[in-house]
Amino acid sequence: IGDVLPEQKKRQSVLQACVMEPTSTFSLGWNLFEMFLLSYDLVAIPLSVFELPANVVTAAMKYLSLIFWTSDMPMSCFKGYVTKGGEVEMKLGKVAKHYLKTRFFPDLVLLGIEWMNLAMEDLLSGDSGYASSGRLLRFLRFSRLLKVGKMRRLIDNFMQRVHSNMVLTGLSISKVIFVIYIFAHILACGWYGLGANVEDSHSWVVGEAVQDQTFLYRYTLSLQWALSQLGFGSIDVFPTNQLERAYAVATTCACLMAFSWLVGSFVILMTRMQMLQKEAREQEEHLRDYLCKHNVSWALRNRIWIFLQKRNKLPRAHVQESSVDLIKHLPKTVMLELRAEAFIPVLTVHPFFCTYAVSQANKFAMHALVERHALKETPLDSEHELFADGEMALFMYFLVRGQVQYYVTDDRVSIFKGGSSLRTAEDAPRQRMSVVHQTTTGNPVVGHTSTEMHEKAFDGPGQLLGAGEWMCEPALWLRWMHMGWAVAMIRCELVTLDVEWFQRTMQLQLPEASKYARLFLAYAEKHRDCMSDVFTDIRSLRTMAQDIFEPPMTFEVRHCRPQTSTATGRNEWQPSDRRQWHKVWTSPFKEAHILNRSALLSTMTTDMKHDVVLVYQTLFPSHAHTFHWQSPEEKKLYDNRVYFLKRLFLCLAVCGVTFTTEDNGEALRAWPYPLASAVCHGGRLMMRLHGLDWRLVVNFLFFGETDGWNWEENGPPQPMYVRRAATHGVRLDGAITPRLSEVKTKGTAAF
Repeated sequence: IGDVLPEQKKRQSVLQACVMEPTSTFSLGWNLFEMFLLSYDLVAIPLSVFELPANVVTAAMKYLSLIFWTSDMPMSCFKGYVTKGGEVEMKLGKVAKHYLKTRFFPDLVLLGIEWMNLAMEDLLSGDSGYASSGRLLRFLRFSRLLKVGKMRRLIDNFMQRVHSNMVLTGLSISKVIFVIYIFAHILACGWYGLGANVEDSHSWVVGEAVQDQTFLYRYTLSLQWALSQLGFGSIDVFPTNQLERAYAVATTCACLMAFSWLVGSFVILMTRMQMLQKEAREQEEHLRDYLCKHNVSWALRNRIWIFLQKRNKLPRAHVQESSVDLIKHLPKTVMLELRAEAFIPVLTVHPFFCTYAVSQANKFAMHALVERHALKETPLDSEHELFADGEMALFMYFLVRGQVQYYVTDDRVSIFKGGSSLRTAEDAPRQRMSVVHQTTTGNPVVGHTSTEMHEKAFDGPGQLLGAGEWMCEPALWLRWMHMGWAVAMIRCELVTLDVEWFQRTMQLQLPEASKYARLFLAYAEKHRDCMSDVFTDIRSLRTMAQDIFEPPMTFEVRHCRPQTSTATGRNEWQPSDRRQWHKVWTSPFKEAHILNRSALLSTMTTDMKHDVVLVYQTLFPSHAHTFHWQSPEEKKLYDNRVYFLKRLFLCLAVCGVTFTTEDNGEALRAWPYPLASAVCHGGRLMMRLHGLDWRLVVNFLFFGETDGWNWEENGPPQPMYVRRAATHGVRLDGAITPRLSEVKTKGTAAF
């Protein structure tokens, strides 16, 4: 069983991976080919009444159609479907079960008729005695037209992918024309088949002597008669017997209803097309009246009309959420889900939002931004400005489509030290980041008009931004003023993130954002000379986001190493102020961390990193040489303690450290944590000496020499002392391999 189950799961996973989404490209191509075969059947099957000779095209299409419809049945078991609740079902078992309940048996019957027809045609091809049975079976081929009901669903699914109203109206008109042609085509084939297969000699085919004419003549004559019944022209072909007259009467009634539907459909579609063009014509009339009433010069008028003509040649802008009134009538939960699918993929191109989306952090903040309409779609026409130099930044911009050129002003930029815009309760009061523009002499820029600044800014080469890029991220974390100009090169689609709403939401919903803001502030202070509205150091953003949002799931000792970052100027080895020292001396542990493995590992890693920093600062203090000592003895005592610790860590690093998790335990394991943590948190170290006198080792630790102290004459060296009672002792374990182990002393054993 153990060998079979993995193979079975593997096969199931492979089959599940083959399930297609209803909107996938392969599914669309499959549906289009299905529509082509249905259209071919609508034309070819009625033409069988003309008894056309077989050729390569008809034979190839016969076998191609048979292969497709045969493979369509198993393929339908791998096509996902939309449930009544609007959800896309992709589970293989449910998809297959849904197909078996809905379309399996009709498809099976129609496919059986196809195979029977192929077998009978091959069987009767050489024997004319079964001609009547062959005609009956060929008549059953018309049952394949029952699949035409599926074509409407396929056409509707295809037209849902069309975004242009003008194209959609044109396709609707084409659909009406195609339906009218198919209707006339079927009537024409029925009219000819009725006249060619009557028993007596009185029929319109015999009377007009058309049975000996070419196929094209016979078909076009029959089609002209069918179109004349719809009211398109007239023809001198009339019914000559009772059966043909009954068919003509029935055709006239059907054409009456078809003509009414045709006229109504064309009127509605043409009216819709005119309404789409009406608004544009009215806007042009209003502009023309405005230019005339204000006596605008002809030179400026020509420039305006040329610009508008260029604009009209551009592709139509995508529909914005604000222009769709039906969205406002959706339930709140459905609208929130719709906005999430529309905006979250745009946000997650940025490293902060991308790392946040896949992390274990609370996702309420992301959904709050969507729910509170902090994100909005904004179109921007070609050659229009997005923002100008010196304006206060109120939005962050995500470029979805189009291209934007960003120009940095020639003025030098200075970023004065401030603080993050996102602050938590424990943060000390700090100033916010601000940005001012200065000339090379340091004086504020004055006396420049907006036109002069615009021309001055556009002298440079600029930076071209495309889809998937963003601008003005510093506005989220700092108080920011634009440092340049942004102009659309072509028609653009942008998503704007409101800075004020973002900061309010992050303060309430996402404490990690304040930590990221502090890292971003440190980066901005270090790189103040190269900061602009366009952030190019993506690697630093990704590193900062990973430091905040990716807590460990397994302990790794390398994460206990203090970090130094040239990008942000951060050096965890050297705490620089009181706040950083307080953070090193304080443990982040809380009782709630016990129930969260990730939080517990993160706390453990942070505590051990603090151990390393404290021990490092003890062993290698940067202020020891400049510190004012009270006396030389005090300095000497301090140096002796530092030397003791250095020699102790040297011994631990060379000889190794083991530990046990049980009282008086004998199962020892290698110490997997930093050596600094072995001497912190009130821990005890027991050293086993093989072939060495313990006094020699103590002399080395205290004085750096094995003969640095005479124990017999001077007793224990300071700060060592003789204890009269002890809480722990050592014992000798084993007779063959004796070794010392620590034990807790009880009762009189302590003395």
